[in-house]
Amino acid sequence: AHAHARAHAHAHARAHAHAHARANAHSQRVGKQVRGLLSSGSSTHTHELRGLLSSGSSSTQTHALLRREAMQRKLRTKTPKSSSHIVASTSSASASASGSGLSAVVVGGGPAGLASAISLSSRGWDVTVLEKSSSAAVYQPAKAYLYLIDSRGRKFTDRYNLTKALANKAVLALNSTITRCMPDGQLVNVVPPMFPDKEAHWIPREELLQVLHDEVKQRPNIDVKF
Repeated sequence: AHAHARAHAHAHARAHAHAHARANAHSQRVGKQVRGLLSSGSSTHTHELRGLLSSGSSSTQTHALLRREAMQRKLRTKTPKSSSHIVASTSSASASASGSGLSAVVVGGGPAGLASAISLSSRGWDVTVLEKSSSAAVYQPAKAYLYLIDSRGRKFTDRYNLTKALANKAVLALNSTITRCMPDGQLVNVVPPMFPDKEAHWIPREELLQVLHDEVKQRPNIDVKF
């Protein structure tokens, strides 16, 4: 029994020593990686790596940080391939000559789709817009509502010089009334409307689509397919 116990103790000691040696070797490899990153000056986690190295923190913590570093380096160097991108975007006439090689597909030629297309067109994307309707500004009874283009929307229209074209088809909010239909059938006009933005405009959906589509037509590397 004593001999068995001694043999077991020796085996346990050898296993412990082997595990300790492996841990030391791993720590040395991790430390070498950390020092290499710090000496190259390419790390985005320099301060954290120096702290872990000087404090003698566990190699598990340091290894986790190295994995984060490797992932960020991979993202920085990764070049997107145009064939793998399907994004709500488009491209402008000026950007088409840039030869960026980026292309995108916009599924849906509604206000959001066309606005996204115009925005990304200025970033050099060639885009195809797919729309199931027969034309850009077709009247759709199920979507026959008004859009309020307030200061947030004007940031977009100002950026792409669409504010004047929109104002020509819209009604200034302060010049409009809101008609409320009461339960008894009585119609009550609310003047002025509830929105305080002095430059906000109400515009029918189909008119807004026409404004956006007119802009899209001026951008030769946007292909709209109805």
